Amino acid sequence: SFLSWLADLSILNFFWLVCCIPVVTAGASTTALYRVTLNLADQRGSTVAKTFFSEFRSNFKQSTVVWLLILLASAVLCADFILIWNWDGIAKMVLLVIFMFSVFIVLCVSAYIFPLIAYFDNTVKNLLKNALLLGIRHLPKTIVMIVLNVFPLLLFVFLPNLFVYIGFIWLLFGFSSIAYINSVLLLKIFKNLPAVSA
Repeated sequence: SFLSWLADLSILNFFWLVCCIPVVTAGASTTALYRVTLNLADQRGSTVAKTFFSEFRSNFKQSTVVWLLILLASAVLCADFILIWNWDGIAKMVLLVIFMFSVFIVLCVSAYIFPLIAYFDNTVKNLLKNALLLGIRHLPKTIVMIVLNVFPLLLFVFLPNLFVYIGFIWLLFGFSSIAYINSVLLLKIFKNLPAVSA
């Protein structure tokens, strides 16, 4: 059972990486990733390939819109950071606090939004609102998920040699494993919410 589970994660990791290559499709790929990991966490015996590509197609438009909004918000934050860094005095400190809060909001929404798309039928507006509200309401779990989500990026930026050294982990099942851990946490939250489309 363990080897079968590990094989599913490995196959899923490969599908996710390949479907993220065009960049613009990363949102749909992440939604499909979470649909499968939510099934695995819930011990549902669905086929990885069939479920992944079915969800990729059915949620492509909504996931892509959300993904582009996240990319836009991230680009604005990067531009803001460059501008803020060139300031001096107390104004810089105040703006940095506002900047860090804004980064947390984006990371918070990003942690919930694609699993929500995979698990619920709703409008983009409501999904974004619910992602933020759930992130704040379940703050301890949100922090855990954010740390897991940004860990590969932080490792790549601050310890690139180590990132490359253990690169085979990311290629085999690193990203899908993170999504699976997040899904275990998210299932406990989602099952207490109404209007589930599982």
